[in-house]
Amino acid sequence: MVTPSLSIAGLHTHGAEGPWRAGPRAAIEWAAGVGFRSLHLDATAPGVRARELDRSGRRDLASTLRRHGLGFTGLDLWIPAEHFAEPAHADRALSAVISAAGLAGELAGLLGSGSPIVSVTLPEGFDGIDAMAAGADASGAIIEDFGPDGEDDSRPAMVRPGLDTGRLLMRGDPPGKTFARLANRLGSLRLNDADDTGRRPMGSGRLDPAMLLALHATLTADLPVVTDLRGLDNPQRAADAAVRGLGTDSGLTG
Repeated sequence: MVTPSLSIAGLHTHGAEGPWRAGPRAAIEWAAGVGFRSLHLDATAPGVRARELDRSGRRDLASTLRRHGLGFTGLDLWIPAEHFAEPAHADRALSAVISAAGLAGELAGLLGSGSPIVSVTLPEGFDGIDAMAAGADASGAIIEDFGPDGEDDSRPAMVRPGLDTGRLLMRGDPPGKTFARLANRLGSLRLNDADDTGRRPMGSGRLDPAMLLALHATLTADLPVVTDLRGLDNPQRAADAAVRGLGTDSGLTG
């Protein structure tokens, strides 16, 4: 059995009022109250950015997760893909990923978690893969690439393809077939719902969570399962729907 993880990426910029607007610790408390038992944090949020956290701050962040009974699966770092290719931004973007990997590895060590994931979207033909992989390896982290070259199997082992079922559904690709093909190379299963027009709360789109979770149990039972709230209008309702959709009836503990 796998505990579902909620990514709280983007909540700090969400237009609606909510407890998550008060800072990362408020967002962590909110997510625990919704019913999630593990989190994927937002590496771009104030108070979670690697450059803002000294050793004491990192211990405090880990303590906040522990106090709420939450595990840690990794960080989302949604830097625009073009920043990795533009000379004015490329060095800083690469450095941000390596720093995020260091933070993820340190938090995982403090919490006794497995290999943490840093999720990114890299541009086609990105030439900093080796440096990024070396930084991830030194930190014990995995880079998860949702960009066009994510499935390139010639990359270092620390750089894995990102699979988001919501994106697959919007493209008309079968999530089950794609997951089965990539399962042994993935860092996580990003389980989101969608239809032809966009992302939807769990249970409102075309995703068959029971089928995906059955495949997960068969092929990669220990692979983290992560869901997120990107592109959804009401984070509270979407999180509640995700808890229902990824609850014990679907094969996950929560």
